[in-house]
Amino acid sequence: MKRRLSIKLRVTLFYTAILAVILSLVLGFVFLALDLRLVYSSKANLEEAVKGAFDDIDFRGGQLEIDSRIDLYHDGITLVLYGPAGTLLLGSTPAGFPVETPLIADTHQNVEGGGRQWQVYDMYVGYGETGVWARGIYSLSTSDSVINFVTVISAVCFPLVLLLSALGGYLITKRAFRPVERITQAANRISSGSDLSARLPDGGKDEIAHLAQAFNAMLDRLEDSFEREKQFTSDASHELRTPIAVILSEADYALSQNDAQEALHAMRAIQAQGNKMATLVAQLLELTRADNHTLHLEMERVDLTTLCEAVAEELEGQARARGITIRCALEPDIVLTGDQTLLTRMLINLVSNAVAYGKEQGEATIRLTREQGDIVLCVEDNGIGIAPEHLERIFDRFYRVDPSRSAGQNGSAGLGLSMVQWIAQAHNATINVKSELGKGSVFEVRFPQK
Repeated sequence: MKRRLSIKLRVTLFYTAILAVILSLVLGFVFLALDLRLVYSSKANLEEAVKGAFDDIDFRGGQLEIDSRIDLYHDGITLVLYGPAGTLLLGSTPAGFPVETPLIADTHQNVEGGGRQWQVYDMYVGYGETGVWARGIYSLSTSDSVINFVTVISAVCFPLVLLLSALGGYLITKRAFRPVERITQAANRISSGSDLSARLPDGGKDEIAHLAQAFNAMLDRLEDSFEREKQFTSDASHELRTPIAVILSEADYALSQNDAQEALHAMRAIQAQGNKMATLVAQLLELTRADNHTLHLEMERVDLTTLCEAVAEELEGQARARGITIRCALEPDIVLTGDQTLLTRMLINLVSNAVAYGKEQGEATIRLTREQGDIVLCVEDNGIGIAPEHLERIFDRFYRVDPSRSAGQNGSAGLGLSMVQWIAQAHNATINVKSELGKGSVFEVRFPQK
């Protein structure tokens, strides 16, 4: 399989190629502009030199007078003076220049001779019946030498600039991708190890840092999910282990007995533990469907006031067994849209908890009011309360503040409040708890109506 180039190398090659194209275009423009500038400059200098020569030429008394200080060689320009018929008066042409080049007034000519290029400018000034030709000759090899010099410099600098740019660009790209390498190394360590608490380096404020932060947030959720799954598996195994052990023990006991009454007693114990397991499995399946969003809600208009009264009446016998009085403080005719079966379960779980953990001969109160347009349901008790360190976890699955008391008293597996929280969330409600040890607890469910 053909190995692809790394992103760093591809980026470096890409912008090096772009830089080469740009430099080529710039150099081409420079050469063109330089050539045009040299040609224009040579023409202007030729005209200026030829016209300046006539400042040193004059006719006096019919005689031609030429100032002895006339400069026939100036800035690479050779001046030659001719008579009206082309007779040489003063000066000499450069070696290799074709002397037969015709005199043409006020015209620039390009002439080849002696293996060189020449630029020529002629000007004629008449004095009565006679006159003088002034010719300026400039070798274009001077301009060619400038262009050649620039060409040599460009030939040396062009690859050097490209090389330095490519090297600098590669180093910059490598530095820019260094966080990606650190992220990759950290991700490999996380994926190859068992420590899910490790995180990707996310220092900085650039796009790569934002990417690392997004991955870290995802890892936080994954770690939390794995931890919850691990805890869930452990707790579910623990909860099922006890009834299974009881069932096996009672089955062995029943098989070893000849007394029908003892066998019947063992079978009833097996049945009780089987029912407990069935309830636990049913709750787990229901929570799993809730997590997978496959639990369908039958939304309808529910009279919450009447529902609270019905739940209080249903649990009155359970409360009476502990000497607890269930009181209702309900505003009349409070109706909301929800799933009546789930709302009933939520109420039963909250009131059952208030009865189970309430103080004997105490009270459990159901309050239903309207506050700022919201429907607020509160279930209060004056029982044992909950310690502050447990408040954040009471809605976790299988979590029990006092496992021995819970299991022995009401057979709770620690799933009731988890179901309550999910039911509240399914109805866009929020649930909060306030508690103080020895004074009781208050569970508040707020249903927004806006």
